[in-house]
Amino acid sequence: MFLPESLKKLRAKNFIKRFLLCILLLAVITALAYYYRETIFSYELIPPFAIACIGIAVYSVPFAVSGFPRVLFDSTWEGVITAIDIKTNTDTYFVGGKPGSYQRNNIVLTIQKQNGKTVKHTAKSLGVKERKWIDPYIVGKIENHVDEFSVGDKVYHFYGFKYNFYVHEPGEEHRHCIVCGTTNNFHSRTCWNCGSELVKHKLTYGNKQH
Repeated sequence: MFLPESLKKLRAKNFIKRFLLCILLLAVITALAYYYRETIFSYELIPPFAIACIGIAVYSVPFAVSGFPRVLFDSTWEGVITAIDIKTNTDTYFVGGKPGSYQRNNIVLTIQKQNGKTVKHTAKSLGVKERKWIDPYIVGKIENHVDEFSVGDKVYHFYGFKYNFYVHEPGEEHRHCIVCGTTNNFHSRTCWNCGSELVKHKLTYGNKQH
């Protein structure tokens, strides 16, 4: 599995953007906190414990919005699908005061990574609403999406990109752009949509290449 130099540079540029956005948001919050410090730290209005909780919540926003430094703990890896499971959760939602059934079907892949470790990844999450007062019966068929995956398919995860996870089936004639998610011809060098270089697939386990 090869990541072109242009994509490595793009990933580094995205990291810098995330970092600068995080710093900017932290600076704005700090400036606002300083400007309104007399009101914020008025213990008669707000208890110290509440101030601490609000401060932690507010200062966590820049990290959540920018995704930094969470991306620093991610890594690129590859593996093979060893099992496919469907997990279904049912909940209730209300529209105009009327209750409806909300069902979320998750396709969970069990993946054996190249280093031998096993991980689980939710490849598809499909929410299906059943509105009986609009349509007699509306349900989603998860089986239509299960067919997209097979045991033995190769899996790639590239950290630092929006479309960082996808499955490469044996004999597949397409390659997906990890920058914009567009499907390209397998022999193409660059993405026809955004112009980014495409990743070359290669899995190696010991001396055996797939």
